Amino acid sequence: LFNEYMVELRKQEKEEKALRREQARKQFIELLKEHTEIDRHTRWPEIKKKLDHDSRYKAVDSSTLREDFFIDYIRILKDERKKEKEREHKEKDKHSHKRDKRDKEEKESSAKVDSKHDDKSPEKQKEEAKDSKDSKDSKEARIEASLKEREKEVQRTLAVHLKHRENEREQHKHDEAVVHFNALLADLVRSNDMSWKEAKRQLRKDSRYELVDSLDSEEKEKLYKVHVEELSKRKKEKFREMLNEISDLTLDSSWKEIRKSIKEDVRYVRFSSSDRKCEKEFREYLKDRMITAKNEFKNLLMVNY
Repeated sequence: LFNEYMVELRKQEKEEKALRREQARKQFIELLKEHTEIDRHTRWPEIKKKLDHDSRYKAVDSSTLREDFFIDYIRILKDERKKEKEREHKEKDKHSHKRDKRDKEEKESSAKVDSKHDDKSPEKQKEEAKDSKDSKDSKEARIEASLKEREKEVQRTLAVHLKHRENEREQHKHDEAVVHFNALLADLVRSNDMSWKEAKRQLRKDSRYELVDSLDSEEKEKLYKVHVEELSKRKKEKFREMLNEISDLTLDSSWKEIRKSIKEDVRYVRFSSSDRKCEKEFREYLKDRMITAKNEFKNLLMVNY
């Protein structure tokens, strides 16, 4: 029984060793395939130095086995090259046969055409030649007409493109002029009491005014009005902000009383040089305060009710 066990054990070890060897061989062949510089003329001493750092090289524990595996791989390459040449020869013979057959058919067809041509009368031949020339002339005329139409289409497309570019350029110039004019207004028109006529006279004195020549008078006046409205809005906000800060201001306060307490405030000075305008805005402020107070009182009554 012991002897049988030992025989079976050795057999199993031999099979496992053969399996490991075959696995190492496959991996070694894969390593060789990855090196594309290896061909059927490569020699083992030339290539082994490029492989010895790889784990698949080291997995084959015998230098003799490595060389044997390499020789097997070279044999495979040679066999593949041989088969490839055979396929090339077959393809070449196949194409040659097809070409010979095609040449034969073309000769037969040409002979038939020549035979038919010889059978035709001179008048018939002249008529066919004329038809062929007319057909050729007609084809050339169509080609020329097509080229002319294409040229016209290109010219139309180019004209549209150039017009679009010109419009963009003009729009850019216009936008730049608007920016320059708004900068002039910001620097020179700081009072909303200044009329357009006075503002225009003031603006023309500045050397930058020539940068806005592309704007017409109507557009300049519109930009001026927008600027003045914005000035008025900001000054009004500051003026009312100032009034809100007066602790003893009530709904029955008089302008005369309030003016004494604000006359030194810069927000009062900047609002307007006209005392009448300041008083008018003060009264508008009181009116708005009265409306707000009434609405708040009504809301309070509704909540309590």
